[in-house]
Amino acid sequence: MDELILQDAELVEPPVSPQKLAILEIAQVLFTERGYDGVSIRDLAQQCGLAKATIYHHFRDKEELFFCVLEHDLLTLHNQVMQFVDAEQPPLVKLRASLEAYYHLLRERRTGVMWSIQENIQLKTHLHTFFRRHMDFILGP
Repeated sequence: MDELILQDAELVEPPVSPQKLAILEIAQVLFTERGYDGVSIRDLAQQCGLAKATIYHHFRDKEELFFCVLEHDLLTLHNQVMQFVDAEQPPLVKLRASLEAYYHLLRERRTGVMWSIQENIQLKTHLHTFFRRHMDFILGP
């Protein structure tokens, strides 16, 4: 998994190729619709119009892909919230905009987390570690 990088006091994703970004976006939709156990690399490759080997070129396995989707979503959310926090607006306007960004992520993108927690006990342990490692990043803004 590519680790987030601290750059100019902000966390950023390492450069991502357009192909890898497209895989992340399609995987996010599939995880949301089908849950973790309902997605296979073969299905993802078909949806992307790519060979399975291309998916494996970018991601070691489905678990790494899933956590990369989570990191991508968290970074997207963080960047949106930070835009609101840094804006010259009254505190209540910033708070409302930040809450709406969190709501959008939970409602529209969902990242399949809630379904995956219920479906896969091994993933549940890794998810706990993932969120513990990113807690300051998630709640910082």
